[in-house]
Amino acid sequence: MDRMQRLAELAVTFGANVQPGQILRIGGAVGHQELARMVADVAYRHGARFVELDLDDPLVHRSRVMHAPADTLAYRPEWPEARFRELDDRHGASVKIVGPTAPGLLDDLDPRRRARCR
Repeated sequence: MDRMQRLAELAVTFGANVQPGQILRIGGAVGHQELARMVADVAYRHGARFVELDLDDPLVHRSRVMHAPADTLAYRPEWPEARFRELDDRHGASVKIVGPTAPGLLDDLDPRRRARCR
């Protein structure tokens, strides 16, 4: 078993403790999709009812920082919170994959705009 597969097993069995019938949300970024797919596969093999994959794309984020109207940069829709509430209500689990996917991608952009767009 390779290192990423072992990490996926660890995330599902120990980190999230996915149980049969449970739902799982996997968050990460484009660039993490290989590991995210492995985590989903392990979760289903451990009896997960449903796995949702939510990937952010740093290039889309860069476009927003560069081009979106300044007064919209702090906007966040409410629907992600509703998904988290349902996950909590159903005693679901969550795995967040973090790590660099595009280091330095925003370095040349206005730091004030970057700070507003979180």
